[in-house]
This record gives sequence, C-alpha cells and structure tokens, in this order.
Amino acid sequence: MKPYRINVGIEYRTIRATTPLVELTATEEDLNFRFRFGLGRIFGPWPFRREQVIEVFTTRGLFSKRIHIRGGGFELFVFAVPPEPLLLTLEELGYPVDWILRR
Repeated sequence: MKPYRINVGIEYRTIRATTPLVELTATEEDLNFRFRFGLGRIFGPWPFRREQVIEVFTTRGLFSKRIHIRGGGFELFVFAVPPEPLLLTLEELGYPVDWILRR
C-alpha cells in the first residue's frame, strides 16, 4: 500500500499548528508529521513507530472532532476534517483504532 498523505492540524507538546500546515504520512511502519512551510521544514519530521501507538480515538473539540493518538510516552491531537477517512486508513494500516466517540 502506498503511503497515505493528508494535510492536518496538530497539537503536540508545545507545537500547535492549524490545517494545512502539517503533513501526515502514514505507512504500515510509522506515522510521520512534518511542517509544510517556512522554518518548520528544517525541523522534523516527527516519526512515531506503529509499535509505539497504543490507541487512536476521537473526541469532540470546540468546532469539530479531533483524533487522539496515544503511545508510549506521547499523546498528540490531530485535526482532520472529516476525520473518518484518516481513521479508516489508520485501521487498514494496522493501527489500534477505536471508533466510539469519547468525551
């Protein structure tokens, strides 16, 4: 399967970037996040191995749903509208996706 690429927003530690500033590339081996513009292209990418990812689920945000990706030592929020195609692709790639909307 080819790598799945989508432009997303992200919230991770001190980084907050809106859509479409971050590109997510998902493969069976890992998730890679990188900035698309400016100095951010120098920093990153931020890879997360599939083995590190413990769970993927959605919660309600202020204006839309957000995707939580939790793993060993990290938690990040991904903003994709709509989130379902990204969740479906992650599930097909073998990531542990929970489809039930959490509070």
